[in-house]
Amino acid sequence: CGNSSARTKAVTITCRDFATEENIVDFYLSPNPASDYVICSFTSASSSQITIQVSDITGRLISQVAGHAENGSNKIDLDLTALAKGVYLVGLVSSEKNIAVKKLIVQ
Repeated sequence: CGNSSARTKAVTITCRDFATEENIVDFYLSPNPASDYVICSFTSASSSQITIQVSDITGRLISQVAGHAENGSNKIDLDLTALAKGVYLVGLVSSEKNIAVKKLIVQ
């Protein structure tokens, strides 16, 4: 408004692991960037029900896959063929709590 000059502000978004659940650790996505599929790898200290959620960058839920985590190393394959190229957030949810969120680039 008036004679004031234009201003800009840089914003940084950092995706990090949440420390809300000690049961599941070491959540990784590979390959990343990906095109057809991504493997979600994580380690669980016990058996539990989990959900992998894929959201767009605005937080809108795109898809989710329910599964069961066993004690030890776990891998879940996600089909990405229905997703447009872009940046997505992949969340690991256990007992209604977000455990970890990672950024995924689909190309």
